[in-house]
Amino acid sequence: MGLQIGWTNRTDNPIPIKEIQVRLYPHGRNKEPLRFYPLERFARVIGKMALQKTPVRPFTLPPKETYAEQIRFLSQEVLDIPPGNYTIEVQITDTSDTSYTNRTTIQVRSKIKYRRSEEWQED
Repeated sequence: MGLQIGWTNRTDNPIPIKEIQVRLYPHGRNKEPLRFYPLERFARVIGKMALQKTPVRPFTLPPKETYAEQIRFLSQEVLDIPPGNYTIEVQITDTSDTSYTNRTTIQVRSKIKYRRSEEWQED
């Protein structure tokens, strides 16, 4: 699942981020959410019909600025998500273990299937 996500740091200090995850609520807020973890950053290559992909590493939110990323997320489970509107939460955690959460709604226009990545399987 690819999302463009933005954060506004309203403080006077940079905020170093060590973790990011997305939770999708398929059946309402009182049900168990589906968890997605960052796979890669991606951006359009100017002048071409291609995407440039880079690994997701810890990053810093600059002070008094809005910081935006396009990130592709992956689930650790096999999922079938039918078309519809869904609540998602984006949670970031800084290096002092403070968590910041932003909730929004997304619309899935066609059925999405996710498969377990071999990178995520544990031995």
